[in-house]
Amino acid sequence: MGQELTIAIKMANTADALVARVREARKGPFTTPSNARLFADIGIDPMLLALAMELALKAWITLDQGSKIIREHNLSKLFDMLQPEQQEKIESDFRIACPWYNQSYLNPLGKDVASILDHHADAFVKWRYMHEMTHGSFSSSDMENVIESVLRLFRARYTSQTLTRNSAS
Repeated sequence: MGQELTIAIKMANTADALVARVREARKGPFTTPSNARLFADIGIDPMLLALAMELALKAWITLDQGSKIIREHNLSKLFDMLQPEQQEKIESDFRIACPWYNQSYLNPLGKDVASILDHHADAFVKWRYMHEMTHGSFSSSDMENVIESVLRLFRARYTSQTLTRNSAS
């Protein structure tokens, strides 16, 4: 269990770092439409956020099922690899944290984690080869909100404490 936890935490930390990198880049010079590199930079956020989501889901799977290598990029399939009760925990947290996605009179279809991940299932593969893509859509805000729920609940599954040696001993 110790090795699985260490690997899972590293994956979650990498996912956090990718999301932070995307958010930091939005503050930089690439946010102006006049920039000549805008087209080249458009695919970076979706690719990095999809990779972050993949790592966040794999962290959960690794913690529960062991450290075997998971050769899957499809976000919907990765979500389906979680135990049903874990999926429901994530869905419930997402509904509470992001109530604007819930089904309502103004939003009769609503969105849940499963539908967002299904829509973005192959985002990592599609957006890293953006020059080959003929069509596609990506919602950074949807993905960031789901990642936040997944990572928040993942981190709640363990506690981390720094142990110090008492010098008086």
